[in-house]
Amino acid sequence: MSQLAQEIIDAIVDLVPDERSLLACALTAPSFVYASQRRIFYSISIQNVAACNRLAAILTKSPHLGQYTRMLSLNIHGMPLDWACLEPIVSATTQVEQLAIKGSHKKTPLHVNSSLLVLLLSQSLRCVALAHLDLPAYVIAVVLTECEEVCLFDISIPFDSADQEFPASPSLPLWHLDLSDSTNAIIPFLIRPRQQGFSQFLTHLSIGESRSESMKGLLDICASTLESLEIEFTHPFILPKLPALSHLELRIRADRPDLRETIPMSIALVLFRPPQLRSLVVAIIECAARRAFDWSMFTRIGWSEWVGRDNGLIGLHAEERGDAQLISVHFSLRYLERKLEPERYANFVTTIKAQLPRVLEAGFLTFSQRVSFVLLILRFSSAD
Repeated sequence: MSQLAQEIIDAIVDLVPDERSLLACALTAPSFVYASQRRIFYSISIQNVAACNRLAAILTKSPHLGQYTRMLSLNIHGMPLDWACLEPIVSATTQVEQLAIKGSHKKTPLHVNSSLLVLLLSQSLRCVALAHLDLPAYVIAVVLTECEEVCLFDISIPFDSADQEFPASPSLPLWHLDLSDSTNAIIPFLIRPRQQGFSQFLTHLSIGESRSESMKGLLDICASTLESLEIEFTHPFILPKLPALSHLELRIRADRPDLRETIPMSIALVLFRPPQLRSLVVAIIECAARRAFDWSMFTRIGWSEWVGRDNGLIGLHAEERGDAQLISVHFSLRYLERKLEPERYANFVTTIKAQLPRVLEAGFLTFSQRVSFVLLILRFSSAD
């Protein structure tokens, strides 16, 4: 929003409380009303039917307000299947660039509503995030073709469209893909021969829960262009050659019984490849309901594996690899609940420092804690 001259603001403040003059109205209307409308309707979040009905009523009366909307977030869980209140919203919000739609864990059948399909096929979209939905394969193909950033979390594809193939010819190169594929539906769709073009220009890839064989196939497709990779470490595996990768984030769930062995094992992934790595993040995901690991006990256990990891990271830090050098090793404690725990975090920091003394002394070991949950609409790069 453009900034107003201080003289205009001072004049408005002086005139509006005391006068109903033509000058006061002339200053107030263009200076505040239009600018406020743009700011208010720029980002809209609809979390229930009542909010949907209210917004539909506003846009039915004043449809021009929809042109200001650039970010739209919809939680359609619990809405009736016809979702009639969405029609005036979709018809008015013709300039949406970032869209997030969340269904239920039972996979809401989004394709039965024509308004949502129109919204998903909008030419203005650049970023789309979809979670817990049942989607036809052709809709997924259109989103991957037309958008630059796509997040797909636990998406199901109806059986009658699961075997369809769509030649990938992206109008906008998809460079950021964020996936969680516990149902093993999306990644197998992406690695089919005629659809591999969707992923060939990826520079940023995030993979949550998925099956190993599918994940490896996707990494192979985008290996030559990938610069940033975030991946959940569920079992030992070997990364393919990733010549351009500069940032790697490994996510590990703290409730796994072999956590002690898993952390140093995951770090071993980076000691031989990729050659351009500059930043390593190890993120530990904790859930209070399943928390069993005592970080304060960690330092009482001698692990020879850590000595090798400490020396290996120092080697990458000191090694001259052209312009590449490992300059950051970051450990992040993340909570699934919306609450930080300072005492656990302090024990966590003390523990890791004790295991990587050389990295700590060299000054490139850092720490953080945060809540793991991130809203769908905030997962795009422009939300940073």
